Amino acid sequence: MEEIYQWVAYYAARDVRCDNILDNTGDAPLLGLQFLQTSQSSKLTLAVNTGDRQKGGRILDFVTGVTKANSIEVNRISCITGLPDYVPDSEKFNLALVNPVQRSGRLDQTLILSLQQLLSSLVPGSGLVLPHKLQLWCQVLESSELCEFHHLKSNEPVSGFKIADHVNMLSVTHLQEIQLKTLKKTGLTEALYIRDIELTKTDLSRHIIEKEVEIIHSGVVHGIVYWFVL
Repeated sequence: MEEIYQWVAYYAARDVRCDNILDNTGDAPLLGLQFLQTSQSSKLTLAVNTGDRQKGGRILDFVTGVTKANSIEVNRISCITGLPDYVPDSEKFNLALVNPVQRSGRLDQTLILSLQQLLSSLVPGSGLVLPHKLQLWCQVLESSELCEFHHLKSNEPVSGFKIADHVNMLSVTHLQEIQLKTLKKTGLTEALYIRDIELTKTDLSRHIIEKEVEIIHSGVVHGIVYWFVL
């Protein structure tokens, strides 16, 4: 993973002006620190979430340790609490680093809703967001395990009451934070590309997309899983 960050920082620093970098990932700024090591002219601003002090403290400890170990001047790093409402032209960022997909696999709604604010803090015409887009993919699955996540099968009495029918009335059809790698499943189709989601635009409108899929295995359709690719 560290080697990937090194290559990304190397090529970005070679091809893109990155004097002023904003790290809005909310995690340890691995790529941002790699930029500082690759380009001596770069400065890094960390957007720190003050709502989670423990996590913020761990991130700052991490930054302190990495800067000392790699002889990176601490005065090249500054912190802000959240995205600024206004950034003067002389202080706008050449590059904004974001993490649009949470570790759970869910799209970061906070980032998506603050895209306009983020984009307005970039140098007009040349400022970049990294990554600049996401790909949405899906697949049709057969999985009895998936059904068990939201549907109570047994109707054995609990404290003398049969509760399955009442519980299943509250079952949902949209599950999140599914561990797809460990899910017992059979893919009834190949993985299907749906669309790109541009992070350089603030289009929050709903899109209706029609796709034809080829069935590769027979079975019962229990769900359609989707995921994001950076």
